[in-house]
Amino acid sequence: MVEWTIAIVLVLVASGAIAQASVSKGPFDFALWSTYAWVIGISALGGLVSFYRKVKSGAARAWNISELIGELATSGLAGIITYWFCQWGEVNPWLAAAFIGIAGHMGSRLIFMAEGPLERWLGRMFPNA
Repeated sequence: MVEWTIAIVLVLVASGAIAQASVSKGPFDFALWSTYAWVIGISALGGLVSFYRKVKSGAARAWNISELIGELATSGLAGIITYWFCQWGEVNPWLAAAFIGIAGHMGSRLIFMAEGPLERWLGRMFPNA
């Protein structure tokens, strides 16, 4: 029940901030910093849900602050990368908000999943490297 409530709040809160970013010219525009705050917040909430799931399953201790901080940082990175891909692909803001929340929940798993295809793509782009 907690996960569904968080997911609904994430989508509703993020949609406005992500919609603002559609007029952006690049990832380093000053106007994007407030959007980045929302994106990191949404993905961090996804990371918090992931950490909560790990605690409930016994895979993590509830008061392991270093693991919680690592989970939130990784989730934030996964969320920002997902946001950039959504911007590049001109994804609907509602769908982008959902992807960002899911990416935050997946955290490092998403980053590891992207490594193989990225290495193959870079190998084709730069064969002599």
